[in-house]
Amino acid sequence: MPRTKEAAQAWRDANRELVRARNRAYRKKRMKDPAKRAKVNKANLKYRQRPENRNMILSSRLKHDYGISLEQYDKMLAEQNGVCFICHRAESKILNSKLIRLAVDHDHVTGQIRRLLCSACNVALGLLDESSDRARTLAMYIESFKGEV
Repeated sequence: MPRTKEAAQAWRDANRELVRARNRAYRKKRMKDPAKRAKVNKANLKYRQRPENRNMILSSRLKHDYGISLEQYDKMLAEQNGVCFICHRAESKILNSKLIRLAVDHDHVTGQIRRLLCSACNVALGLLDESSDRARTLAMYIESFKGEV
C-alpha cells in the first residue's frame, strides 16, 4: 500500500474502478444497519445546516447540476438585480423556514443555461413543457377574458 499522500492518490487514480466498487460495497453494507444509517443521516444533516458549509454545498450543486460556479450564479443574480427574469419579482418561496434562491433555468435538451427564475415561473414553464406555442395560447386565453366580470 502507498505510504505518501501523493502515492496513495496516484494509486487511486490508476485503480479508479476498483476504488469505486469498494466504496459502493462499503456504503451498501454500512447502510443496511438502521442504527448506522440514522447516525450518518444525522451527521449529514448537521453538516448541511452549518452556515460555513452552505456556500460550499451550493457551489458543488451548481457545478454538478449546471456546470456553473457560485460566482457565475452570483453574477447572473446581480445582472438581474436579484429578481426573476420573467416576473421581475424576488423569490418568495420559503423552504425549511429559509427563503430559497432563484432557480437556474436551463434547456433540458441542450443543457444551455438561460436565466434565473423564481419558483413560480420555473414551475409554470415546466408545466407548459417549455412550449412557446402553449404559452402563447395560454396568454391569448387569459386575454380573451379581460374585461369580463
